[in-house]
Amino acid sequence: HQPFQQVGVAFEAGVPAFLALLFGNWLLPEEQSTFRAGIVDLNGQSVVVHGRPFADCGTAEQVAQLKAWDDAAFSGAPTPTPPPFFVLLKQLVISAYYTSQIGQDVELKTTLDAGENEPYGPVMMSPPFKI
Repeated sequence: HQPFQQVGVAFEAGVPAFLALLFGNWLLPEEQSTFRAGIVDLNGQSVVVHGRPFADCGTAEQVAQLKAWDDAAFSGAPTPTPPPFFVLLKQLVISAYYTSQIGQDVELKTTLDAGENEPYGPVMMSPPFKI
């Protein structure tokens, strides 16, 4: 799937709550400060481009702005155009989504029982060496 097309699924997966938890309990104070400054910058750019804060924009406008930042952040340019906060935000969103129940079960289709309980399954097999 294309990036940013699963916004509703990310909400269902609990990504915003997980990000809030990480922000409050995991990020260092200087990282929190950088993150807050990034949110202020995101809103400022949104006002310039769309005439309103990011949260007041429609989904299409929000996705377009985030896609522009994503393209700039990962363009390989020597100096990142968006603030480093965007790269951190993306990393945290990806981590939050893919560690959620929805990310694991629906998208990754993780199978925890991959044959361990079957005779001669992965865990029951003899080791491929002699001791």
